[in-house]
Amino acid sequence: ELSAFLRRVMISLKRDTNIAGVTGMAWLKLLDEPLKEPEFSEGIGKLLLTGPYSKEVSKEEVIKLLLLSSKWVREVL
Repeated sequence: ELSAFLRRVMISLKRDTNIAGVTGMAWLKLLDEPLKEPEFSEGIGKLLLTGPYSKEVSKEEVIKLLLLSSKWVREVL
């Protein structure tokens, strides 16, 4: 759901519905663009791709991902 939220924000800001079809590592790299570091493609943001398929995701990882997502929203707005 978090990835879908970030996608909706990105589509509304860029006014580009093609973003809806971007997946995998390309999606994470797109999320990295407004940040100074590749925190989605090379950091905790990878959880957006792996989390739904993981047997278990720790509370700490979820908190870190939520903090990164919050930081991303602040950067793009």
